[in-house]
Amino acid sequence: QASRSPQSWLALFEREPDGLRTLVTLFTSSQFASELLIADPEVFDMLRMTAGQPVELDVLQDEILAEVLAASDQRSVMRILRDYRRRETLRIAYGDIVHGQASDVVAQQLSILAESIVQAAVVAAEREIKDRMKVPQQPTGRPASFCVIGLGRLGGAELSYANEIQLLFVYEPLESRGLHSHPAQLRESQVDDYFQRIGLLAV
Repeated sequence: QASRSPQSWLALFEREPDGLRTLVTLFTSSQFASELLIADPEVFDMLRMTAGQPVELDVLQDEILAEVLAASDQRSVMRILRDYRRRETLRIAYGDIVHGQASDVVAQQLSILAESIVQAAVVAAEREIKDRMKVPQQPTGRPASFCVIGLGRLGGAELSYANEIQLLFVYEPLESRGLHSHPAQLRESQVDDYFQRIGLLAV
Protein backbone atom coordinates (compact mmCIF):
# COMPACT_ATOMS: atom_id res chain seq x y z
CA GLN A 1 0.00 0.00 0.00
CA ALA A 2 1.47 3.32 -1.11
CA SER A 3 1.95 5.96 1.55
CA ARG A 4 0.64 9.48 1.19
CA SER A 5 3.10 11.81 -0.51
CA PRO A 6 4.62 14.83 1.30
CA GLN A 7 2.67 17.10 -1.05
CA SER A 8 -0.64 15.54 -0.03
CA TRP A 9 0.24 16.02 3.65
CA LEU A 10 1.00 19.68 2.99
CA ALA A 11 -2.29 20.07 1.13
CA LEU A 12 -4.15 18.45 4.04
CA PHE A 13 -2.58 20.78 6.59
CA GLU A 14 -3.29 23.84 4.43
CA ARG A 15 -6.96 22.84 4.27
CA GLU A 16 -7.16 21.78 7.90
CA PRO A 17 -4.66 23.57 10.15
CA ASP A 18 -6.12 21.74 13.16
CA GLY A 19 -4.81 18.52 11.67
CA LEU A 20 -1.24 19.78 11.95
CA ARG A 21 -1.75 20.89 15.53
CA THR A 22 -3.20 17.49 16.37
CA LEU A 23 -0.26 15.71 14.77
CA VAL A 24 2.22 17.88 16.69
CA THR A 25 0.35 17.17 19.92
CA LEU A 26 0.61 13.43 19.33
CA PHE A 27 4.31 13.54 18.48
CA THR A 28 5.23 15.75 21.42
CA SER A 29 3.09 13.90 23.98
CA SER A 30 3.90 10.23 23.41
CA GLN A 31 6.86 8.45 21.85
CA PHE A 32 4.78 5.25 21.86
CA ALA A 33 1.95 6.84 19.85
CA SER A 34 4.49 8.54 17.57
CA GLU A 35 6.13 5.22 16.69
CA LEU A 36 2.78 3.60 15.98
CA LEU A 37 1.76 6.49 13.72
CA ILE A 38 5.08 6.46 11.86
CA ALA A 39 4.61 2.75 11.22
CA ASP A 40 1.13 3.35 9.76
CA PRO A 41 0.67 7.01 8.76
CA GLU A 42 -2.50 6.31 6.78
CA VAL A 43 -4.33 5.66 10.05
CA PHE A 44 -4.22 9.41 10.76
CA ASP A 45 -7.34 9.86 8.61
CA MET A 46 -9.19 7.28 10.70
CA LEU A 47 -8.11 9.05 13.88
CA ARG A 48 -9.46 12.36 12.65
CA MET A 49 -12.76 10.83 11.54
CA THR A 50 -13.41 8.83 14.71
CA ALA A 51 -11.95 11.46 17.08
CA GLY A 52 -10.74 8.57 19.22
CA GLN A 53 -14.25 7.85 20.48
CA PRO A 54 -14.76 4.68 22.56
CA VAL A 55 -16.22 1.61 20.90
CA GLU A 56 -18.40 -1.12 22.39
CA LEU A 57 -16.96 -4.58 23.00
CA ASP A 58 -19.39 -6.42 20.74
CA VAL A 59 -18.83 -3.97 17.86
CA LEU A 60 -15.06 -4.38 17.92
CA GLN A 61 -15.26 -8.14 18.42
CA ASP A 62 -17.58 -8.55 15.43
CA GLU A 63 -15.38 -6.36 13.23
CA ILE A 64 -12.13 -8.14 14.03
CA LEU A 65 -13.67 -11.62 13.95
CA ALA A 66 -15.23 -11.03 10.53
CA GLU A 67 -11.83 -10.20 9.03
CA VAL A 68 -10.11 -13.09 10.78
CA LEU A 69 -12.70 -15.61 9.57
CA ALA A 70 -12.28 -14.34 6.01
CA ALA A 71 -8.48 -14.88 6.16
CA SER A 72 -7.15 -17.83 4.21
CA ASP A 73 -4.23 -18.81 6.45
CA GLN A 74 -2.72 -18.27 9.89
CA ARG A 75 -0.12 -15.82 8.61
CA SER A 76 -2.90 -13.56 7.32
CA VAL A 77 -4.67 -13.87 10.66
CA MET A 78 -1.59 -12.69 12.53
CA ARG A 79 -1.17 -9.73 10.16
CA ILE A 80 -4.82 -8.73 10.67
CA LEU A 81 -4.49 -8.92 14.45
CA ARG A 82 -1.24 -6.89 14.44
CA ASP A 83 -2.87 -4.21 12.28
CA TYR A 84 -5.91 -4.00 14.55
CA ARG A 85 -3.76 -3.83 17.65
CA ARG A 86 -1.71 -0.94 16.23
CA ARG A 87 -4.61 1.03 14.80
CA GLU A 88 -6.98 0.59 17.71
CA THR A 89 -4.25 1.43 20.22
CA LEU A 90 -3.67 4.64 18.27
CA ARG A 91 -7.39 5.39 18.35
CA ILE A 92 -7.38 5.00 22.13
CA ALA A 93 -4.21 7.10 22.50
CA TYR A 94 -5.75 9.80 20.29
CA GLY A 95 -8.81 10.01 22.52
CA ASP A 96 -6.55 10.01 25.57
CA ILE A 97 -4.01 12.62 24.43
CA VAL A 98 -5.99 14.87 22.13
CA HIS A 99 -9.44 14.75 23.73
CA GLY A 100 -8.44 14.06 27.33
CA GLN A 101 -10.63 11.04 27.90
CA ALA A 102 -10.88 9.82 31.50
CA SER A 103 -8.32 7.27 32.62
CA ASP A 104 -10.99 4.66 33.39
CA VAL A 105 -12.36 4.99 29.85
CA VAL A 106 -8.86 4.53 28.41
CA ALA A 107 -8.24 1.47 30.60
CA GLN A 108 -11.57 -0.02 29.61
CA GLN A 109 -10.92 0.58 25.91
CA LEU A 110 -7.48 -1.05 26.12
CA SER A 111 -9.07 -4.03 27.86
CA ILE A 112 -11.81 -4.26 25.22
CA LEU A 113 -9.16 -4.25 22.50
CA ALA A 114 -7.14 -7.00 24.22
CA GLU A 115 -10.24 -9.13 24.79
CA SER A 116 -11.34 -8.74 21.17
CA ILE A 117 -7.94 -9.73 19.80
CA VAL A 118 -7.68 -12.72 22.15
CA GLN A 119 -11.13 -13.92 21.12
CA ALA A 120 -10.29 -13.68 17.41
CA ALA A 121 -6.91 -15.36 17.93
CA VAL A 122 -8.50 -18.28 19.79
CA VAL A 123 -11.24 -18.73 17.17
CA ALA A 124 -8.62 -18.75 14.39
CA ALA A 125 -6.39 -21.16 16.32
CA GLU A 126 -9.28 -23.52 17.00
CA ARG A 127 -10.21 -23.51 13.32
CA GLU A 128 -6.63 -24.36 12.39
CA ILE A 129 -6.28 -27.19 14.93
CA LYS A 130 -9.67 -28.68 14.01
CA ASP A 131 -8.30 -29.28 10.51
CA ARG A 132 -5.41 -31.32 11.93
CA MET A 133 -6.84 -33.16 14.93
CA LYS A 134 -10.01 -34.86 16.13
CA VAL A 135 -12.20 -32.60 18.27
CA PRO A 136 -12.53 -33.93 21.84
CA GLN A 137 -16.07 -35.07 22.59
CA GLN A 138 -17.93 -36.25 25.62
CA PRO A 139 -19.39 -39.80 25.51
CA THR A 140 -22.70 -38.21 24.50
CA GLY A 141 -21.06 -36.74 21.39
CA ARG A 142 -21.02 -33.15 22.68
CA PRO A 143 -17.73 -31.31 22.02
CA ALA A 144 -15.73 -30.59 25.18
CA SER A 145 -15.97 -26.94 26.27
CA PHE A 146 -13.04 -24.56 26.25
CA CYS A 147 -12.65 -20.99 27.45
CA VAL A 148 -10.04 -18.31 28.10
CA ILE A 149 -10.13 -16.23 31.30
CA GLY A 150 -8.46 -12.84 31.56
CA LEU A 151 -6.54 -12.38 34.81
CA GLY A 152 -5.06 -9.37 36.59
CA ARG A 153 -5.61 -5.99 34.99
CA LEU A 154 -7.28 -7.50 31.93
CA GLY A 155 -9.79 -9.34 34.10
CA GLY A 156 -10.54 -6.09 35.92
CA ALA A 157 -10.69 -4.02 32.69
CA GLU A 158 -7.82 -1.89 34.02
CA LEU A 159 -5.16 -2.33 31.35
CA SER A 160 -2.61 0.39 30.63
CA TYR A 161 -0.57 0.80 27.46
CA ALA A 162 2.41 -0.99 29.03
CA ASN A 163 0.64 -3.93 30.68
CA GLU A 164 1.15 -7.46 29.45
CA ILE A 165 -2.01 -9.53 29.54
CA GLN A 166 -2.41 -12.62 31.71
CA LEU A 167 -4.59 -15.46 30.43
CA LEU A 168 -5.82 -18.72 31.91
CA PHE A 169 -6.86 -21.43 29.44
CA VAL A 170 -9.47 -23.85 30.83
CA TYR A 171 -11.10 -26.87 29.23
CA GLU A 172 -13.72 -29.36 30.32
CA PRO A 173 -12.38 -32.83 31.19
CA LEU A 174 -13.97 -35.82 29.51
CA GLU A 175 -16.55 -37.73 31.48
CA SER A 176 -15.56 -41.27 32.40
CA ARG A 177 -19.03 -42.63 31.73
CA GLY A 178 -18.92 -44.76 28.62
CA LEU A 179 -15.28 -43.91 27.96
CA HIS A 180 -14.13 -47.48 27.34
CA SER A 181 -17.20 -48.42 25.35
CA HIS A 182 -16.37 -45.89 22.63
CA PRO A 183 -13.13 -46.78 20.79
CA ALA A 184 -13.13 -43.43 18.98
CA GLN A 185 -13.11 -41.53 22.26
CA LEU A 186 -9.86 -39.55 22.76
CA ARG A 187 -7.61 -40.32 25.69
CA GLU A 188 -7.11 -37.58 28.29
CA SER A 189 -3.55 -36.98 27.08
CA GLN A 190 -4.88 -36.39 23.56
CA VAL A 191 -7.41 -33.94 24.94
CA ASP A 192 -4.61 -32.10 26.75
CA ASP A 193 -2.62 -31.95 23.54
CA TYR A 194 -5.58 -30.66 21.51
CA PHE A 195 -6.33 -27.72 23.78
CA GLN A 196 -2.67 -26.96 24.49
CA ARG A 197 -2.10 -26.61 20.74
CA ILE A 198 -4.97 -24.15 20.49
CA GLY A 199 -3.56 -22.11 23.36
CA LEU A 200 -0.02 -22.07 21.97
CA LEU A 201 -1.19 -21.10 18.50
CA ALA A 202 -3.47 -18.37 19.85
CA VAL A 203 -0.74 -16.62 21.83
